[in-house]
Amino acid sequence: MRILLTILLAFFLSQAYGQAVLDFSEHDFAAGKGKLNGQWEFYWDQLLSPDDLHSAAPPGELLYVPASWRHDGKHSNLGKGTYRVRVRLPEMYKADLSFYFPPVRCAARVWVNGVLKDSLGMVGDRENYHSQLSGLLLSVPPEKEVELVVQVANYDYLNGGLVSGVWLGRTSEIQHDINIKSGLDTIFAGCLLAMFVYLSMMFLLYRRGPSFLFLALICLSVALRTVVIESGSVLLPQMFPSSGWAIWKKIEFFSVYGIVALFPLYVSSVFPTVSKKKIDRIFIALASALCAVVILTPHYIYGLLLDVAHIGLLAGFAYAVWVISNGLKQEIQDARILLTGVLAAFPFILLEIIKNTSFLNVQLPFTYLVEFGVLTFLLFQVYVLGNHYAKAFHSLEKLVDERTLELSQANKIKDKLLSIISHDIKGPFNSLRGIVNLFNQGFIKREEIGPVMKKVESQMGITSLLIENVLLWVRSQMAGVTISVEPVLLGNLVNEHLSLYETTAAEKKIQLVNEIHDELSVNADKHVLSLVLRNLISNAIKYSFEDGKIRISADKTDGHVSLSVSDNGTGMSESTLTRLLQQEALASELGTGNEIGTGLGLMVSREYLQKMGSELTVESMLGKGSTFRISLPCFG
Repeated sequence: MRILLTILLAFFLSQAYGQAVLDFSEHDFAAGKGKLNGQWEFYWDQLLSPDDLHSAAPPGELLYVPASWRHDGKHSNLGKGTYRVRVRLPEMYKADLSFYFPPVRCAARVWVNGVLKDSLGMVGDRENYHSQLSGLLLSVPPEKEVELVVQVANYDYLNGGLVSGVWLGRTSEIQHDINIKSGLDTIFAGCLLAMFVYLSMMFLLYRRGPSFLFLALICLSVALRTVVIESGSVLLPQMFPSSGWAIWKKIEFFSVYGIVALFPLYVSSVFPTVSKKKIDRIFIALASALCAVVILTPHYIYGLLLDVAHIGLLAGFAYAVWVISNGLKQEIQDARILLTGVLAAFPFILLEIIKNTSFLNVQLPFTYLVEFGVLTFLLFQVYVLGNHYAKAFHSLEKLVDERTLELSQANKIKDKLLSIISHDIKGPFNSLRGIVNLFNQGFIKREEIGPVMKKVESQMGITSLLIENVLLWVRSQMAGVTISVEPVLLGNLVNEHLSLYETTAAEKKIQLVNEIHDELSVNADKHVLSLVLRNLISNAIKYSFEDGKIRISADKTDGHVSLSVSDNGTGMSESTLTRLLQQEALASELGTGNEIGTGLGLMVSREYLQKMGSELTVESMLGKGSTFRISLPCFG
């Protein structure tokens, strides 16, 4: 009679509290694995073994898995408990089946049909407890029904229990999924760490603002999150199994909370002229406070601030779009590309925020959303850097070509100068020495020396100007050009230089006419203007016919003076004029009196005028003469 009453009592208790049975007897494991979702027996604040449950264990409650044991608010987030479920398997199956426990929060011990299979960390009271962030893969015995008993303890995490659920399937399939997840973690973390190293080196070598540093820290933060988050393969915790959940969760949340400031600071450093320092300081203060809470408190405290961090991240994206949009309005380089990158990355981050926001309680099947978002943005950043390098390379290539051309022309000029020095300068001095020698020996009488010396004087004037041009060109190539602008009376300066060429002009019966008013003043470097006038007057005489006329005039318009030197001599052909305007290497033609020219005077004059901010222009017609004009700022 007593035995019958015991059986009846057990029956009624089982009906009152329910027996947790998950039926997989009709499941085809060849088609795919299944998840042990459903009602499990749960014993709060008790660590019961299978023997305890089979003997005199008090009745438990039914708790849905996967979920936290505090899901309905009935139990505390910290504590311990025991789960039990019976799993019915197909009558006949040949496949090798396994249970896979993703990381259990935060320590667990598992029995299968009364046999202790494995454990994560150390299950016990707070004093005898140690967590471990890892998964468990346990073989299933070939029986029709299997009993799972799982002891769980949590004194670290915000939510404890079998939150990630338990998988049941073929061992090869589960192992394949684990390997894929591990491989994806390695790929994403490797890409992000490579970008971290690359951007860090860019920051150390490029030294133009901290944007590379901020972006490098974002890559490092996301890479660390990838290898420690429980929904991944927890690569880093598996390398250090003795480290519990606490350290890895601090790394994960510190990384997330830090990005609240790192991303806005990156955008501000890229667009410093349109960013707001006060807003930057708000993000810095918010991220600093969140990170400080992570360091100083356990997860069940700082984990409550995740939604605050989500709001900060959304605000950071909004701020980034505002800053880059203003940069786009100001036509700042690369603003359009970076704005596109931010908008392309935002959907991934938004889905991750929705997935992890507690009050929304939205279950999304997507993984690696943050990694996809960051890598998407990095693609645009890499394009920006590549575009910069390409432009810099093309600019450098163009500069090299220009410098090569200049060097080639300089070599031609150097060769020409050597020829000038050896012939055009040496010749007149040899002639002068010969005349002096003949005079000293008495072959030339005193009354005959006058006309000869006038011709020598003319040649020496041309030679003196040539020497001055050579020295000025050498000086400009070696030490640069120094310009000193001052008021210059233009008419007086022209008269001084015309007097230098009276003898040379008289030999060819050329009339020199100064049509400039005496009171006209210009702002110019007097030495440069003197050099240009001497060269232009000398050239005009060289290419003028006998009985020709050289006019020097000036027109004042809009605060500028146009100084003109005109002749009615040989003029220039189109090819000669083109070569002159293109400033090719030294080239010249014989004058009307077979005077030898070099072209150096015009080249030096043009170079010095450009340094003074003026310009030399030419109008010429073959057989009718040439006009050289200089534009000068008027004084007064």
